[in-house]
Amino acid sequence: QRSAQVCVMLGRASGVTNAAAGRRILEAPFAAASDASGRRWVITAWDGLNRVWQNPPVPCIHADPRWTDCPPGETREARGWVWFFEGEDPAQEFDRLRREFLAQPLPEIRRRQPIPDKLVVLTFDDSVASLHGNVRPLLKELGFGASFFITEGFSFLTNKTDYMTWRQIAELHRDGFEVGNHTRSHVGIGPDMLGRLREELTHIDEQCVRHGIPKPISFAYPGYAIHPGALAVLQDLGFRWARRGAQPEFAYETGRGVAYEPEWDHPLLIPPTGDARPTWTLENFRRAAEQARGGRIAVLQFHGVPDRDHPWVNTPLERFREYMRWLKDNGYRAIALRDLDRYIDPSDAPQDPWAVVRRRRYATSV
Repeated sequence: QRSAQVCVMLGRASGVTNAAAGRRILEAPFAAASDASGRRWVITAWDGLNRVWQNPPVPCIHADPRWTDCPPGETREARGWVWFFEGEDPAQEFDRLRREFLAQPLPEIRRRQPIPDKLVVLTFDDSVASLHGNVRPLLKELGFGASFFITEGFSFLTNKTDYMTWRQIAELHRDGFEVGNHTRSHVGIGPDMLGRLREELTHIDEQCVRHGIPKPISFAYPGYAIHPGALAVLQDLGFRWARRGAQPEFAYETGRGVAYEPEWDHPLLIPPTGDARPTWTLENFRRAAEQARGGRIAVLQFHGVPDRDHPWVNTPLERFREYMRWLKDNGYRAIALRDLDRYIDPSDAPQDPWAVVRRRRYATSV
């Protein structure tokens, strides 16, 4: 058995800093301290208890946990709490805490995998018909995952030569690909769009559910515009991942981008590492994909293959086949955006979502 010391520090807790002024209860598995009135309490407990004790000179209280040996490469967990209670006698509160917390089973903690080198995310925008006719069968053949971001913008509702039907979109889902949200109208998210954003997203969500597709958890910003106000809306609607454009780090016309760095990039502001252009060669594609190393992930963005309605982001089919074969032949793993959950906890987001954007922008300008 192994144990740890976990201090509940009382030095800044008004009224409980002096052990002589208040009360202390050390009743396993609880350690509790009150203020001078004896009515306001700080209580702590841990599963797998080793001992409860206090250290008045610090001052602090302890309910220290224990666990079994942890061999190399394995994980052991301990569960603990800190509560606040107001009342003269915490005995009934202890009974409640035993029932509602300690008696509950330890939740299974998801063990995420280390990020491997050569991990790429394949993303496809704009509901283009060739994504179903050309991209889908090739990805299935190679065993690659991908995210398809759906919008009803452009001429989606009337032009079924250039855009998929919802039946075809549902087939992508049944084949195991991710269907993501790209807004109803494909309008860039600027200040004027924020008021419409919730409705734009909800419409695609509802269309997905209507056609037997789960409500999307991934989003792609249309038109490459990003706005700080969008993050709260996306979070409120349950989105866990979002891919933006490469701006402002790189100019749109180049198709260049930066690798996704989970330590620094907010999961709702994931940059593309490359946005394919009709002038790209295999060398352009390799330059983007080869950034997938050292904990960084290459997020690769495509539109139609081909894209007749948007020729400036067209990818010829033969060129796309060359790209995908190169990934396969060189041992790359291709996943959907949602599959990042195997490696990354999206709730572990940087406090300042824009800090890395400012840093990179400065680095590319000097």
